[in-house]
Amino acid sequence: MKTHVNLYSAELFGGERFPIQKVAVQGAFCALLLAILVGTGWEWFRARALTAEVQEIRNRQNFALQSLVALQAENEVIFLQQRQAADSAKARERLLAELAQTRIVWSSLVREISFLVPGDLWLTDLEGITQEGKPAAKGGEATIRGVRLKGFAMSYPDITRFMSEMERSRYFRDVVLLVAEKSHESGRTRIEFQMNASLRRS
Repeated sequence: MKTHVNLYSAELFGGERFPIQKVAVQGAFCALLLAILVGTGWEWFRARALTAEVQEIRNRQNFALQSLVALQAENEVIFLQQRQAADSAKARERLLAELAQTRIVWSSLVREISFLVPGDLWLTDLEGITQEGKPAAKGGEATIRGVRLKGFAMSYPDITRFMSEMERSRYFRDVVLLVAEKSHESGRTRIEFQMNASLRRS
């Protein structure tokens, strides 16, 4: 029986066998690299989406804050108007109570003042005064020679216009401005004033 021994090199028959192990390693490496790239891309996409959501939340917060500030300012204006209305009502009540005791017909006078007051001027106090400019004592008609008006306006021209209207009225003369000072309330600047006006006697 013959025995054959292959003494030829493997290269003579077409080289080595197919390198399946090397290909498998390279494929696994490529798959891993692809998975890393896909994961990185997904994380980047999520990061951008989260950044957009955070920006949207900040925009909503800024809008809510601006709305709150506007609402507070509107509430301050409403509060100021209500306070002005209350002060004006109290001033009219005090004046009417005082004038009723002096037996002077003041209804026309109060009505006249309401027509003379500009839109940006408010009266907070009205009282009768004597010829010397002092508050009139409760008593007879002869003690009252004029009125003292207190209030505030948004500007000096509003006060000047009111004084001019008083001078042209058939009820008042010798209008004198006593005080005109700036003040601040609820973040707004206004001019507080006091003035005296003599009554025209028919």
